[in-house]
Amino acid sequence: MRFKALFISSSVGLGHITRDLYLSGMMKNVDVTWVTAGTALKYLESHREKLHPVSYDLASIGDLIAHLFHKGKLKMTIGDARRIFRAIKANSEIIRDHIDFEKYDCIISDEAWETLFLRDRFNVPSFFITDFLEFKSIGFSMLQRLGYWILNREVHKRLKVMYDHKFYVGFKELDYNPDFKWYGIIPTHKNLEYGFENPVEEDYILINIGGTDAGSYIKDVVSRLLSKHFNIVVIGGSKYFEPDPIKKIIGARLLITLAGYGSLLELIMYRKRGIIIPLGGHFEQIENAKLFMSRSGYRVIDVDDLSSVDLVGMIKELYEEDINPPVFKDGSHAILNDIYSVLTSH
Repeated sequence: MRFKALFISSSVGLGHITRDLYLSGMMKNVDVTWVTAGTALKYLESHREKLHPVSYDLASIGDLIAHLFHKGKLKMTIGDARRIFRAIKANSEIIRDHIDFEKYDCIISDEAWETLFLRDRFNVPSFFITDFLEFKSIGFSMLQRLGYWILNREVHKRLKVMYDHKFYVGFKELDYNPDFKWYGIIPTHKNLEYGFENPVEEDYILINIGGTDAGSYIKDVVSRLLSKHFNIVVIGGSKYFEPDPIKKIIGARLLITLAGYGSLLELIMYRKRGIIIPLGGHFEQIENAKLFMSRSGYRVIDVDDLSSVDLVGMIKELYEEDINPPVFKDGSHAILNDIYSVLTSH
């Protein structure tokens, strides 16, 4: 028996869609139809995946957020927050009006916040995937903290209403939350093994600015500081979009990367030395980068310190160090088993 799944994936960066495509690649007897936008949509097109037409009508939330970064730091006003909120709600209305959810045997969502604005609960089994459990305030304003507390409360209320099963796929198990199962992470990219036998490193440094243009300033500064000393290759963003980046990652002698989910996971999976520069004000990236602090083979740099550090000397030090990456647990098989169990019993 074949099943039909609707997979609604976040348009913010490429970490969501690359892990989702990996998970879908493991699914047997499941025909997946995708809903997403922006660079994530471009990624699926390059892999010739089946796309729901509504994807082409959705605003890219990732692009809206990327425009709020200036010199590598998030600068968001109340007006900006309202624009993003309105875009998410507008996307939700488009999805509601143009998708017949009952045509599918299940709905899988990866941080598709638009689904929380749908009026009615799905009438088929539903699954929600996320790598964080709450939005966090970076500042110390009591008003900001109160705002995030209210936001988190309302988000979790809607998740309980809309989704039958919820998976947390962050790098490490956090405080116990009875509403989410944690089996481990989901690797990125479809049908790829965890590495290649005896990979050949070439003489270049790879700058990876992720799935949006938020890291363009970091790329410009790093390129200026290093171009006279090393061969530089850039991937990521709209200008350097790379649908199959693994060969370039494996071939690099060292990576300079933001601290997004997929980018850091690839550092671990392919055992690459790395300099990690989390975007300023991005709570997820700041938390992710902490996993690599004080580990041999890695350095974490604050974006404010980027122009003042001795990057050339740092890279030469890293070349002499053994790599000690964080250990991660692959939860993809357990997640898939849960999905299959529900589908076959429904």
